[in-house]
Amino acid sequence: MEDDPTRRTVLTTTGTVALASLAGCTADDDGDGNGDDSNSTDDSNSTDGDNATSDDNDNATDDESSLVDYDEDASVSFIEPTEGDTTVGGVYVSMAAENLDIEAVEEGVNDGAGHFHVLVDQEPVEEGEPIPSDDGYNHFGDGSLDSVLDLEPGEHDLVLQAGDGQHRALPVTDEVTITVEEASLEFVGIEDGETVSSPVSFDLEVEVDGADFEIERANQTHQNAGHHHVLVDHDPVEVGELIPSEDGYNHFGGGSSSIELELEPGDHDLVAQVGTGTHIATPLIAELSITVEE
Repeated sequence: MEDDPTRRTVLTTTGTVALASLAGCTADDDGDGNGDDSNSTDDSNSTDGDNATSDDNDNATDDESSLVDYDEDASVSFIEPTEGDTTVGGVYVSMAAENLDIEAVEEGVNDGAGHFHVLVDQEPVEEGEPIPSDDGYNHFGDGSLDSVLDLEPGEHDLVLQAGDGQHRALPVTDEVTITVEEASLEFVGIEDGETVSSPVSFDLEVEVDGADFEIERANQTHQNAGHHHVLVDHDPVEVGELIPSEDGYNHFGGGSSSIELELEPGDHDLVAQVGTGTHIATPLIAELSITVEE
């Protein structure tokens, strides 16, 4: 895709930009940098399991009605990433629309409305055609305005395209080309299989190639940035979904990389996972098992 100032299908001259919700848990710092119960994730975080290509995003339709009417000045755009970005630790995607209402598919098919899709290394879908539910076609049928994509290292072309409530393509797109570099998350100061006493203390460290990654406080949402979470006896959260604020999900929204946990005696599985400022799970994950002694 060409790096051209006119690359977007920008059809708008007026309208209100629908900006990504940056609501999330408050980054309270209780002295050790750890977030507390005020870090609860709520409905203002718009990304959830519906972002996956699922049965809710069933593109098949027997409805032969015409495509919805939409404003000729409608446009969509990537807020993040931007053209030429190098990303690590997952690609944070923030999307906006003008003169087009972004709503969940459960609202039905409505004129002047639709939802976002991000196509990875695919050409835009022709107007009126169903947007596939195949690899490379990411549906945000819940009306999400931001998410995280887990892409292989290398160069990727991303297309942001609006579709109606039946996932039929609108000719309203934006395009960027990015480079994805490798990154990993590591436990420091604790080993897999180790027997330890409570409180359990360790550090978390992000190793990256080709770009910097910043651990920052919650509610500060940027590309190549996020904050730590430690899951106790839970599986990693699927990339693009919200990390819960429930028992066993410890948020460190203060931006700390030095972790201390009070754990009951016994065997425990620990999962460290970085989330965005809006607590969306990224592919930066590390896992180990420990035994906490009496």
